[in-house]
Amino acid sequence: KGEVPGKITFAFQYDLAPGDHKFNVGMSMNKDREEVVNLLVSAIRNRNPVDRNRSSWHTYFDLAPAFECSDPYFQRIYYYRLYGLKLCSITIRDYNYPEPITVEGTGDWFRDQVTYSVAAQTLELRWLRNPERAYGNIFGMIANQFPSGAFPGKVGPNYLFRENYPHFMALALLETHKVHPDREKLRRSLEPFENNLKWWDEERDVDGDHLYEAIYPYEGQEFSPRYNAFYPEAGDREFTFRIETLEHTCYAY
Repeated sequence: KGEVPGKITFAFQYDLAPGDHKFNVGMSMNKDREEVVNLLVSAIRNRNPVDRNRSSWHTYFDLAPAFECSDPYFQRIYYYRLYGLKLCSITIRDYNYPEPITVEGTGDWFRDQVTYSVAAQTLELRWLRNPERAYGNIFGMIANQFPSGAFPGKVGPNYLFRENYPHFMALALLETHKVHPDREKLRRSLEPFENNLKWWDEERDVDGDHLYEAIYPYEGQEFSPRYNAFYPEAGDREFTFRIETLEHTCYAY
């Protein structure tokens, strides 16, 4: 079992004697037993798993604009970023993930949808020919909005972590609409974003001066030294405070 709620880690060990070996390993997970068996049988019977995997990646990269640059480092990082976005994609349409979403990373703590990274991911995903992942990333978060109007800081498959970090999801949605016009999605997002702004006004601008506050040491700025300048205890993940920041104010506006 992993360190984060809702995460399970499997580890298998096989001892092989020296020599040539050939074997197939497959794994499948699903709430439906019949579907698990079908997926597993399909995987085990596939005699060319590498070719199948390569074909899947080529299909994905074909959805994105091609990029060529005289600087090989820029060209390499462009495709590496596309690779990372696919590696972090989840499409189960179940639990807390009713839409195709993109998690922040592959490690235990980061293999969740995170408010702070959703907008940045969406700005990149909007360039894919199919807008499903870009829109899904936003509406997956909207589907888990708290009654207070806040978005969860993190959305796991079966848990929600605290009220939101700063974000610019509304802007990311608008930019996605410019590439893949969908006025119905804009309409559906209006009330959730209005409720979120009300939450920002009520909870993160308590003095009403239109400068918005950070309250956790890890919400976006990752333990910024300026927090410690006012609160030496700000290095503690559970410590809370109120500091008006330029970043939170810009995101809110």
